[in-house]
Parts: sequence; C-alpha cells; structure tokens
Amino acid sequence: MSLRGLRAALREKRLAPERLPALLRQAPLEPPAALIEASLCVHELSKGSYSVSRPLWDEISRDCVPLMSRVPVQNLTLLINALSARAPTATWLPSSLRALQAAPVGAFSAQDLCLTFAALARLSFAEVPGPLLARLLAEELPRCLAEVQPRGLAALAHGLSQLPPPHQADARWALEALAPRLASCRDLRPAELALALDALSRVPELGAESGAMRKLEESLCGALEALKPLELVMALCALARAQSTPHPPLAEALPGAVQRSFQCLPQAELCIVVHSMAKLDLQMDLLPAMLAHFSRQSSAGEVSLDHWALLLHGLAKCRLRSTQLWAQLPSTRFPAPPVPLRTAVRLSLAAAKSDVKLPELRRLMEVAAEQPEDLEDEALAALVYTLAHPFYADRRLLLRLLQLASPRVFAQSMALQMRVALLALFQEGGVATLRAARILQGAEAATRARADWQLPLRPSAMQSDVHDGKPYRPFTREIRETLRAYADQPLELKKLFHLHSFIEGAWGNSVALHLMVHSVALGRGGQCSDACLGTGFS
Repeated sequence: MSLRGLRAALREKRLAPERLPALLRQAPLEPPAALIEASLCVHELSKGSYSVSRPLWDEISRDCVPLMSRVPVQNLTLLINALSARAPTATWLPSSLRALQAAPVGAFSAQDLCLTFAALARLSFAEVPGPLLARLLAEELPRCLAEVQPRGLAALAHGLSQLPPPHQADARWALEALAPRLASCRDLRPAELALALDALSRVPELGAESGAMRKLEESLCGALEALKPLELVMALCALARAQSTPHPPLAEALPGAVQRSFQCLPQAELCIVVHSMAKLDLQMDLLPAMLAHFSRQSSAGEVSLDHWALLLHGLAKCRLRSTQLWAQLPSTRFPAPPVPLRTAVRLSLAAAKSDVKLPELRRLMEVAAEQPEDLEDEALAALVYTLAHPFYADRRLLLRLLQLASPRVFAQSMALQMRVALLALFQEGGVATLRAARILQGAEAATRARADWQLPLRPSAMQSDVHDGKPYRPFTREIRETLRAYADQPLELKKLFHLHSFIEGAWGNSVALHLMVHSVALGRGGQCSDACLGTGFS
C-alpha cells in the first residue's frame, strides 16, 4: 500500500497505524510527492481520534528525522506540530530546528507561522535558538499577520504570549493587533476560546483595554459544555491569572462545568482547578469531592512542589486547613535552591494562613527574601505577611523587606500589609523604634493622597488578607468604642493575629487591620502614638 492509500485508509479507519513506520522508512527513497504524503500521514495520525501508543510514536518520530530537511516548509510545520503533541523531543527536535533555520526568507505562510508558534509554545520554547525566534518575529510575522485566518488566530496569539522574556516585547505589537480580531471573531471553537483567553490573560492590560477578555468570557459562557477537561483547566487558569471579576453568568456556570469534569483530571490539574476557583471566589461546594478524588489517586508522590503550592494556597484562601494534605508534604519534597519564587511565596503564605509550622519553609522564605528585587508587589506583600507570623517571624528579613516595600506602596492593600508587619515588630520590641516608624510614615505618605481607594481589579489571592475589595470605610463611633475595650488588654504577637480574625468576622479584612493599628496606638500609653505611626486616626 502507498502512503497516499495509507492516509485514506487511516481516515476511514480501515487500517491500523502500525503500518506507518515501515512506509516512512521507505519514503526517502521515493519521489518528492511521497515525502509530502508522508508528512500528511503523520499529521493525520496526530489527530485525537486515533489511539497510538507511546512506543509507536517514538518509532514514528525517529523515522521522520530524514524527512525534515527534504520537505517544503508547509509540510515541515505540519510534522513539527504533529510530533510536538505526541512524541518526545530528543529524537526529532534538533533536526526540525535546523530545517526551520535553513528555510529561505519568505517561505513561511500565515498558516505555517500559526503551526510553528503553536508547536514551539507546546514545548515551552525549550532549546529553540534565539536567532530563529528573532527572525520569525522580525521578518516573517509582519508580512503574514494580516493573512492569518480565523482558525489560526487563537493558536498564534497563544504561542506569541508564551515567548521567552527576551522576545516578549518584540511580539507585543502582534498581540495588540490580534486582540480585537479575537474579540470580534464569532466562530471560535471552544478549544480556541480557551487558547485565546490564556493568551490575553498573560497581558492583562491589553485584554482589558481592548475589551477582548470580556467578549471572550461571554462567548465561553455558551461553550462550557463543549470544553474538554484540560481545556476547562486552561480557561479557569486564564481567568484567575487575569485578576479581574469574571462575567457574572460565567462565574455562575463554571462550578457546574467543573463538576462535570473534575473526575477526569489527574492530580496536577486538580491542584490548578482548586487554586483558580479560590482566586476567582467561585462557589466551592465541590471542594470536598475534589479533595477526595485527589486523595484516591495513587500518584500523590508524583505531584510537583509547584502544584502542591497551588493546592495548599488555594485551600488557605478558602480558609480550609487540611492537616492530612500538609502531612503529605514531607521535607523530601523540598528541593535544593533555586526554588521558583512563586512556589516559595505561595507555600509560605499558605502555611502562615493555615497556622502550619513547617521548619523546611524557612529556607524557602530566605531564598525568596534574598531576591527582593525580583518580587512582584503581591509576592512582596505575601512575604511580609508570612515573616510577621509567629511561626516564621524573622526580624532581620522583615525589616529588609519593609525598607524595600516602602517606596513601592501604590495600593491600599500593600499599605495595610505593611502596618500589620510593623505592628508585629512593635509588639516584639515593646516600643516603636524610630526606624520602623519612618518606614510606616513613608507608606502613609504614599497612600494619603486619596481618602477612598477605588480598587479596579479584584484582590489577588496573595493580598486577600488585607482588603475585601471594597473602598476604604472611615471609623465609626461604634467601632472606636468597641476597639477601646480591646485596647485595655495587653497584646502579644500571636494575639495580634487572633484579634484580626475576630474583628474581621464583623467588619471585614480592611477594617480589621485598621483597627489593629489603632488598638496598639491606644494600648501603648503614648509609646506608639498616632503621630508616631503617621496614621492620622483620631
């Protein structure tokens, strides 16, 4: 049987895929048309309707290597896209990258670029030479972008959004051009909607400015039932990453979509789902069932530290402390540095929120605190919170982070977080030091310009402790009188956290932290006065 006959037989399900490797080995001896047919056969086989074992894909990928340098660019990109989804990269990726680099300028069509960027993003751009990416972005993409068809919009945007940092700025203009087209495209498939949301969520200001995120969310609302489980995970993660309040009908429908799919998910994806739902403040009645499904799976030892951090951080945001899950996180799971900063911060914050004492976390926190310039504001606020907790208190690191944070206070949440940390230092030393007071005064000066803080974005998961998403509310007479009753009692560091939890139930996070500041000022007999704190409270 010829390769052309094999492709027809594959489409009609009349022939097993096991015949393909033998025919591929003969292809280099055939005319050029046979090489093209071979690439089309591999592309056909990569579609999800076929059941192909991993060893068979290994064999196919080895047999494709001689074809890489001999097929046209159009068929080369088909091969790369097919193998990137199915086969291990060691056997075929080096040959395919050399073939891409050897392709003449102008040889790529719009479809070729869509397939290439989609495949390379699937591989996280591992081992892709920088000059090749620079050439595709500077020479091929400007020529082809306007010709991209609706079927390729989402794949191209998704690939461009995941470029390595050195090339992200070079792709920004293309994402700006694609965003309105994605928003206006009414025939995106469910999987393409998930890809488009994921792409725009990585450049949140772009999705917000163009209105594309909101329009895609509205389209996704009607396509939830058609999403495959992993596509749903991608959409949830994208919505959580965007840090905006999702479209209300979509927020109501998402828990039902998760209920239909979560039993098909492996443990790593369950961790992502729990974390994303917690960040989005979705209805969480499914949480016990998801945790039970997580525990029933036998591969708990294979869950990475990054995914454990997502799960435990999500549970902490839901105010659920799972002793059983924390017990499954032995010290052997903590690799030697470098640990990803996000993972270190999430685990530390989850432990502090859950009142879990884990000595191994101190090393992770020290690693994160030693790189403060690399911390985003929300991560910095999270570390400040953790270092003020009794289990993880570290005066030296806390002062260092506060000094770094004081010029970066641009949000009410960060200012409130700093107040809590400084109060912890005051309680530890018994009196407000001039150094600490100056740090707090700097934070107050940066935030005093506006009496009401309008929060355009919902609080991130790492800052949810310090505000509830509502504008600042001034003290009322009732709150001040209630606070004076608590101010008569001596406060220790751990009581500071208990007081926060108690008041929070009545007035919310923001008010609770303001009250704690005022409480210590009243209870110190002038040692820690309002003037010293710079709070301006009367």
